[in-house]
Amino acid sequence: MLNEARIEADAQRADVAELEELREMRSDVERRDKAHAQLIADQAKRLEQLETLYKEEQARAPLHAWLAALARSAHASLHTLAFQSLRSRSIPLPAPHPQPLASTLHRSTASASSTCWRT
Repeated sequence: MLNEARIEADAQRADVAELEELREMRSDVERRDKAHAQLIADQAKRLEQLETLYKEEQARAPLHAWLAALARSAHASLHTLAFQSLRSRSIPLPAPHPQPLASTLHRSTASASSTCWRT
């Protein structure tokens, strides 16, 4: 009977140790699950922020394209108006720079390897 009580007490100690080990494992799993849930919540929050930014940029994209087209159109219009204004004023073109006449140029005969022009 004493032997049976010792065997039963040893079994209960083993069961208590196993139960304690299982409780620790469960608390570890719960901590990991909680950390994982927090990570997922943070990622979901960041994803919502990125989606909001994306939607704002998509809303601005047509505006940016329209402004760029308007700027190109305005630049082209100003260029055309300036050109037409100059043409309508009949502004005389500046006289070309006088070119030396070929008859006034003499080739130097000092050296056969070098070519030098004198006026």
